Amino acid sequence: METLSNAASTVASFLYKAVTLPVRIGCFFIGKMVKAVSNVYNYLTGNSGQTTQKQSPSTPIDNRQVTAAMPGQAIPASMPATIAQTSFSAPPRTAPASINYQLLGSGRSGFSPIYDRVSQPGDLPLGSVNAGDPFKYVGGKGINKGHADALGIQKGSQDDLEFINFHDQFMKGVRREQLVHAIPATRLGIFPSKLQAATVLYDCLATHPKGHPKYQISDGTVFVEEFTDSACPHGNLNNRIMLYIIPPNRVDYPDDQSFCHAVEKMAINTVRAFEEHNLWRIRNGLAPVPVLRLCAFSSSIFAQRPGQPASSVDVRQVLAHIQNGLHHQLAQTSTIKTVQYSNVMQPIVPQVVSPGNLQGGG
Repeated sequence: METLSNAASTVASFLYKAVTLPVRIGCFFIGKMVKAVSNVYNYLTGNSGQTTQKQSPSTPIDNRQVTAAMPGQAIPASMPATIAQTSFSAPPRTAPASINYQLLGSGRSGFSPIYDRVSQPGDLPLGSVNAGDPFKYVGGKGINKGHADALGIQKGSQDDLEFINFHDQFMKGVRREQLVHAIPATRLGIFPSKLQAATVLYDCLATHPKGHPKYQISDGTVFVEEFTDSACPHGNLNNRIMLYIIPPNRVDYPDDQSFCHAVEKMAINTVRAFEEHNLWRIRNGLAPVPVLRLCAFSSSIFAQRPGQPASSVDVRQVLAHIQNGLHHQLAQTSTIKTVQYSNVMQPIVPQVVSPGNLQGGG
C-alpha cells in the first residue's frame, strides 16, 4: 500500500508540473515583456527606471567622465559631468543685492558692445549672450551677425559649418533640462577649432512650433562656449565665453502668456548654464568667468504674433520677463558677480547700477 501511495504521489506531482509548466513559462515571458515595455517607457519619458525619488536641482543623474585636460590644466580622470534638472517656478521680482549691475553705453555702431575691443583696468572675463537661431548657425542678422563678425566667421566657411555641426551633434543624446560639459577630447571630430570647452543645457519650450516646422524644437537651449586664447574676439582674453542661446519666438506659441513664460525660462536657463560652467571650471582648477553680458532676446521681430506682422508683444513686457527669470536664478548663484545690460534694456535695469563700459564696438 505504501508503495502504491508513493507511486500515486509521484504521478500526481508529475501531472501537476506538466499542467502548470506552460502557465509558469507564460508568466515568466509576460514578466519579461512587461519589464521591456517599462524600460522603453522610461527611456522615452526620461526616467531612469529606478525607484522614483524627487531630486534636488543639484543632484547628478549621470556619470559621464571628463578624461582629458584643457590647455595647461590637468583635469581629474574621474570628474563627472554635472547633469541636473529643475522646474520652473514664479521668480522673485527683486534684484539680488549681491550682484553688481551695469548699464552699457553705445559703442561705435550705436549699440552696446558685444565684446570689448580693449581691456580696461579692472575689467574681468565675461560671457556674452548671443540670441542664436533654431538652425544653430553663428551669423545671419542682428546680434548673431555681430558675434560672427567679432569671431571672424563668414557664412559657408569652415568655421560656420563647424559651429552648426557642433550644436547639432552636442545636443544628441541629451534629455530635456540636462546639463552636459565637454572638451575637445570628449567630443572628437565635432568641436569647433575656436573652442576649448563647452556646456550645453538642452530644452524645448515650444510644444507646437509654427514658424519653422523643419527645425528641431530647441528653444530654451543654452550653449556655453569657451574660446581658445587665439580665438577670443578682438584678441582680448577677457572675451572668454559666448552664450549661444536659442530664444523663444512668439510665432511658436499659442498665446502671449505662454510665450512670456518661455522667455522667463530662457533667462533662467541662461544663468543656470553659465553658473554650472563656472562651477565646472572651479572643479578643474580654473577661475570662474564672473561677468554676464546680456542682450534683449525674444524682442523685436521675434515678439511678433503669428499672422499679425504689425502686432507684437510689447518690448517692455518681454524685458520684464527676462528680468524676472534673471532674478529668480541669480539668487541661486555664487560665481556670477556682475550683470551687464545692453543699452536697449535700460527700462528694466535695477535702480542701483554702476557705470558700464562705454567703449568698444557693437
